[in-house]
Amino acid sequence: MWTGQKSLIDFVNTSPSNVQYVFLTFDNNALKIATWMKSQLQNALLLSKLTLTEQTNFMKKSFFVITPVSELGNWIPAILQEWSCSDHGCGYNQVAFESKSWNPPVKFVKRVDARYDWAFVHQWKPAAPTLTHVPDGCSFSVKNMIHINGSVALVAGSSINCTIAKKVML
Repeated sequence: MWTGQKSLIDFVNTSPSNVQYVFLTFDNNALKIATWMKSQLQNALLLSKLTLTEQTNFMKKSFFVITPVSELGNWIPAILQEWSCSDHGCGYNQVAFESKSWNPPVKFVKRVDARYDWAFVHQWKPAAPTLTHVPDGCSFSVKNMIHINGSVALVAGSSINCTIAKKVML
């Protein structure tokens, strides 16, 4: 939902009027993430079909938790774990990138490997990896592979006729 403004606008426009929302994060910097989510939602409301009164009411029924899920006691994380994915080919389908120079400071994009069990094993270290933008994963030349060695490749999702499997092989 947070991967694009269109998704949020659709969410706002199609939301039932009798529903309340609680937005949580697993991130340790929950206050920052909650503030960002709230601003994203407010921007989507401004671009929505809702009247000003409906926008105000939507925000009144939206709650942003500023504490990480892991610190909410044992029953809330346990309930969220009930919805976890544990079968073949499942896992987190997005990754977050953060930079102080971006607006918004956090960007969510679809993971190419999506933690598939058949993809190569990542050995992430507790440090900020180098990010290399790859505009088209299917026409990226082998010559350019040297430049991404040891970094995380951010492969554009707009590649036409390019399968996920081919992008993962990058």
